[in-house]
Amino acid sequence: MRLIEVSDKRNSCYVLPLGDLHLGSPQTDLTKFEGYLQWARKEKAHIICMGDLYDTVVIGGVSSPFGASMTLRDAKHYLKDRLRPVKDLIDAMIIGNHEMRLVRFADCDLIEDLCDDLGVPYAGFSAVMRYRVGHNQRRKGEETYDSTRINYTLYCHHTTGGGATPGGKLNRVAKLSEIFEGADALIGAHNHMESGTPIDRYRLHTDSSGQARVKADKVFLVDSGSFLSWDGSYAEEKALPPTHMGCPRIRLDGVRKDIHVSE
Repeated sequence: MRLIEVSDKRNSCYVLPLGDLHLGSPQTDLTKFEGYLQWARKEKAHIICMGDLYDTVVIGGVSSPFGASMTLRDAKHYLKDRLRPVKDLIDAMIIGNHEMRLVRFADCDLIEDLCDDLGVPYAGFSAVMRYRVGHNQRRKGEETYDSTRINYTLYCHHTTGGGATPGGKLNRVAKLSEIFEGADALIGAHNHMESGTPIDRYRLHTDSSGQARVKADKVFLVDSGSFLSWDGSYAEEKALPPTHMGCPRIRLDGVRKDIHVSE
């Protein structure tokens, strides 16, 4: 687990949890993935890479190497080329179970290598993201300066296990609260479902004078989706229902504390 702090003095900003690209799979929709990267550049959206960027088929593994759309070498070059223009927007990367195949097989971490190549933070299995959004003008003596306004905490993990139903998939994200408490959003991947579900959690708040009150805070359970089509996929083979492709957009307000998740 790694803590990563990010400041953004705009009145609002977006965070894209991009994951489960499974580059090398014939079901990967590269056009859709590249569309999200173009949108991120236009909006200057923050990006968190959620793992399983590579399909990572190894000899003797559970997946067949036959029919792959590109070799692992080509996949590495593709990702570096596509992510290099947005590297300044990438706040963190975590590893997924598919990349862990090569770690166990050959002690090679593709995500760590990608982070080194691009110069972006590598968080290992999970990341605590602290976003400080918006700005206030303050004075210190005769000098005026800006300070960030609203704090948001996101906990990101690729997650494990699975579920055949939307509720079962979202339960994997909800269980992240057993690891990290107090997050404004719990973000999981792995389940290939795009969703953002708000729940309320009561917490004790104190103001600058020490006065306490109990307040219900909105917490989002976020499943980061995937870029795999259903037709001809592992999901079709196992009679799993199709899920909507894509990535949720997380909007953080910098004027008042408010987080919103949309498609």
